[in-house]
Amino acid sequence: MFLILTTGHLLTLLGVLVLLFALVQLGANFNHAGYKPGTPGYARARDGRRNGYLSLTAAILLLVAAWFTPLGAIVLI
Repeated sequence: MFLILTTGHLLTLLGVLVLLFALVQLGANFNHAGYKPGTPGYARARDGRRNGYLSLTAAILLLVAAWFTPLGAIVLI
């Protein structure tokens, strides 16, 4: 029995992993919420938000790219 992985499968897996990482990064925002500007906690929350949104954007782009592969054509049939 052959295991066939297409580019769509790999992009979907990578997109889901990046999505989970984005949720962890956005969680840093909640762990350090409530600090005043200029404090290390505020900087950690700001960096967590920024990195989380960047990772979330990358995850969405990977998942959208997976739909433009043969996997997307198979699923949409």
